[in-house]
Amino acid sequence: MTRHLPMHALAVRGCRDCTFRQACGGLVQQQMFGCFGQCGSCTDECDYVCPQKPRFWRQWAEVGGLKPELNARLPGLAVRLPRYVAMIRNGSTRVDPVPEDIVALNTFDVINRTCGLRKGPKKDVREHFKIPDTSKLVLVSVNQDSFVEAFWAHRTEAKLSTLARLGIDAMTTPNFSLFEDAPRLHSVRNLWRIVRSAEYIAKAGIRPILHVNASTAEDWEFWVRVLKASPEVDHICKEFQTGLRSPEKANDAILGLKNLQEAVGRPLHPVVVGGQRVASRIASSFGTFTLIDSVPFMATIKRKRITVCGAQARQLDHPTPRGALLDGLLQDNVRTYREMVALASPVQVPDEWLEAEYAGTAPLARAG
Repeated sequence: MTRHLPMHALAVRGCRDCTFRQACGGLVQQQMFGCFGQCGSCTDECDYVCPQKPRFWRQWAEVGGLKPELNARLPGLAVRLPRYVAMIRNGSTRVDPVPEDIVALNTFDVINRTCGLRKGPKKDVREHFKIPDTSKLVLVSVNQDSFVEAFWAHRTEAKLSTLARLGIDAMTTPNFSLFEDAPRLHSVRNLWRIVRSAEYIAKAGIRPILHVNASTAEDWEFWVRVLKASPEVDHICKEFQTGLRSPEKANDAILGLKNLQEAVGRPLHPVVVGGQRVASRIASSFGTFTLIDSVPFMATIKRKRITVCGAQARQLDHPTPRGALLDGLLQDNVRTYREMVALASPVQVPDEWLEAEYAGTAPLARAG
């Protein structure tokens, strides 16, 4: 993800003698000559991690100071994820549990901005989303920055333990953003927030899946060190819907994942969020992987039927009578889409399938 650094935050002296060089590793952005040289003149709208701001030391204390270390070895998953896991966003206009052995939910459809359970899931999460009692549950914590920042601000051991009691089998860490044009301290702190979130999730009794955000070679080296320190971890998460939508950046990310596997020295299992268009390239580089998205669900609530003819996938209009249930259509769409993903072939899909599907909570299905 890229955003422009305010001009007044640039300095000409570079970072050779910077106090914080050890923490950030030094600048790698070609267009930058230094950080924070004239900080203090910026407005409150700037949310970069900056040593001129009163909250700077508190922000770094939250992740263990300027020399953070892993607090504990992270556990691996107790369940092996299949090639495709469908994400279900709500249980509206259905009466039967979706017949899936493993189901994904968006974390922020289950919890609110203060990390408390939403009203429906609090009563009965499986009934709310129409999921079988026997299904394994995976939470995907990919969302807009405002949601993941709220998670960090309001996370507590008690709230995460409440989440664990829902019977969650795995949970991806929030995708704290890395900005290519931001000062390195800002991005490095976010890398550590991903790791700290994994530690909090594991301590609560949920198996974490690290979201390996990376924008520089140094970021990938960071993940090499983290994974070597936790040898049981083999599932890692990468999201391809927003910052990696461009083919060039997607290819760079896949190469980064492949190099990460080689550097760690053991097979890794990518959990690919919203990356159907890169499934064939992932399959060629990894022995196993899992795709998670809500394409079949979103097609269903829009009264669309997924069809595949040769190398072309389409969503055909499928009008329903007012008040008609969507159980059968959802099951058909999941089945067709799973078969498409299982082939891991470069099936051409409409542009609308590539749109981010996690902005806020899911829309309710319309009645008829």
